[in-house]
Order: sequence, then C-alpha cells, then structure tokens
Amino acid sequence: MTNRGAHARPGGPNGGAGRAKAALAWERAAYWLLYVVALAATLWHWSHDNLGLSVLCLGAVVASMAMVALSSRPPDTP
Repeated sequence: MTNRGAHARPGGPNGGAGRAKAALAWERAAYWLLYVVALAATLWHWSHDNLGLSVLCLGAVVASMAMVALSSRPPDTP
C-alpha cells in the first residue's frame, strides 16, 4: 500500500510551482527583514559615534535592497 498523504507528491498538483512561489516569498521576507534590522543597526551605530560599524551596516542595507529588487523582478520570458 502506498502513502498518498500530503508528502506523497512533492510540489502538489502543480509539480512544484507552489513550493517555488512559497520559497520566493520567504526569500523576499528574509531580505526585507535584513533591510529593517540593518537600517536600525546603522542608525543605532551612527547615533553612538561608531562610524565603522555604521558603514558596514549601511552596506548590508544596500545589499538587501538590491536583493529585494532582484527577487521582485518578473522572470525573463522568451
């Protein structure tokens, strides 16, 4: 007897499209979380006169926004 439960067919009836969308949503959420935390850290370090860590956190802000922009673009279609 085979198992026909939720884990029997990876990706469900769409063959994985649902999991890909869910993974992309989590990826975007992670980049947004990085943005929020890095921006707060940038401001906190700046207010406490720690220029080195402030610049480092600002780099993380820029990188996270670039990744949000890249993950939000629609896929190229031929």
